[in-house]
Amino acid sequence: MSSVAGFDVLRRAPTFERAELLERIARGIAERNPDQFIASASKAKRKGRIFIDWLRNERGATAVAPYSPRAKAEASVATPVAWSELSRIEGANVFTIPIVLQRLKRKTDPWSDYFSVRQRISREALRFFA
Repeated sequence: MSSVAGFDVLRRAPTFERAELLERIARGIAERNPDQFIASASKAKRKGRIFIDWLRNERGATAVAPYSPRAKAEASVATPVAWSELSRIEGANVFTIPIVLQRLKRKTDPWSDYFSVRQRISREALRFFA
């Protein structure tokens, strides 16, 4: 097993201990691009920026699968979006079941190739955040 800066290189089944690396990557991106990204969960602070949610990698964290309805009165749906759409979306609650069904009828799912993409974090990238 190889390691970079004290971290095991990520493999398909990373341990929770490796989640620390993901936090460092998220914080590093946010520090280098503070106008675009934030690694803090504070909704008040992240207005107009993309939240890099490294917290989903912590033990006991939960996540919602794409296209899952949320337990809210409006039954908004967790919806994958394209980067080009982000500036036009007011919030996660705009995607309701009827809207998502219409959306899928008129355009391709932006994550349609999700399972065919193969990628790795390079050693150079890991050194960048060490």
